[in-house]
Amino acid sequence: MNRSFFFKDFKYWLKINRNRFIRNIYIRNVQKNYYNIYFQGLEKYLVATVKRGGEFSIWALTPLEIIDKDFPIAKCLFDWIGDFDLYISRDHFGRFYWNYEEEKNGIYSTRTQYIDNRNKFYVENCWEPFLKWTNEKLISGNEIRYFQSYVKIVDSADEKYMNHILFKVII
Repeated sequence: MNRSFFFKDFKYWLKINRNRFIRNIYIRNVQKNYYNIYFQGLEKYLVATVKRGGEFSIWALTPLEIIDKDFPIAKCLFDWIGDFDLYISRDHFGRFYWNYEEEKNGIYSTRTQYIDNRNKFYVENCWEPFLKWTNEKLISGNEIRYFQSYVKIVDSADEKYMNHILFKVII
């Protein structure tokens, strides 16, 4: 995937659809093979990383003072919280395709779907689901809860596992 498609198409889509996000987002750290998306007001806690190969993942950042003030290795710990990955390939005829797993009665098989319009495919299967996830999860009153081995975004009224929380951030 060339850089112009990798970055510019998402940037163009975001420009047109920015008003549909309930929380402002912005792109930073644009590099040759990846860029990051941050959520306004949650920059210290969440980041989306989009990589050239097809990875589109949401990561929760856990500031180290939460875990251990004397931890010498890094500034924060990362935990995967969601993804919208799509790995598109091109065959020897130049056609784009996507391999995916399909489950039927407990049996998995690999299927191939050829793509007529790569931009439309990304919008429908990656960017729109990212918009939906953002608008469902990052609403006011939800919390990012940090547990011993995972991070979860939940409604603040959810009492489940309250005594196991290491730290929480109210959105």
